[in-house]
Amino acid sequence: MFDKITLNYYGSWYLSIPFPFLSVNRLSTQLIVPYEKPEFSKNCSLECGIHGKCFYYINSPKSFCKCVQEYSGRFCHLKHECSCSPNSICLNSSICLCPLNKFGSKCFLQHTSCPLYNPCQKNGQCIPINDRINKNGFICLCNEGYIGLNCEYKSNRIDITFRTDVIPLVIFAHWIRAFDDRRHQRTTTFKKVLFDQHLVTLFVKEPFNVLFIEYLNNSYLTVLREEFIPLDDISIDINIDN
Repeated sequence: MFDKITLNYYGSWYLSIPFPFLSVNRLSTQLIVPYEKPEFSKNCSLECGIHGKCFYYINSPKSFCKCVQEYSGRFCHLKHECSCSPNSICLNSSICLCPLNKFGSKCFLQHTSCPLYNPCQKNGQCIPINDRINKNGFICLCNEGYIGLNCEYKSNRIDITFRTDVIPLVIFAHWIRAFDDRRHQRTTTFKKVLFDQHLVTLFVKEPFNVLFIEYLNNSYLTVLREEFIPLDDISIDINIDN
């Protein structure tokens, strides 16, 4: 997996093929992305040479050699010519990793979805949609604190203060949205707590009715509202003795 904006490598998963003798295999899996990307291992048993580094898979104790550009093979010993466009990454002789504004087998085609000026406000990131689906389509990746199709709205803010000496390293926020005609919808996010801080700020991205905060194996009912109130800032105190 790579960061599409920076093209920095993040990690790899190992998925076994149960029936390799079949011409087609269908795999169904759940990928869990760790908060911190894995680093290359100095204790790896593989000899990747000078053109690669040894990494462990995110979901497996198995290891592999990640090769630099223009090299491939199990031990990064095969050299090949890279025909990808500039500013792209050559993974092997036939696979090119394109930057955000380009696509195609060799990354020479330019996206027309995001215009020359950024339609996303508040320094939001314009993400083009596949031109084969919608030639003029894009979505805005908004910075924290802003929402909307063009990041034009300020999102709800929830300030949580911990009135206790035991401060967690991370909290889980369980957002629950209620519906009249179907099952409720729950979304879980997590937030790291800075060292020596008693205040955590959450920004609301979607309407919700109930919010539970979970930490130290306890859950706290933080917000309960029959109707969602847009542009509303909330301040909550959590006391572990309550």
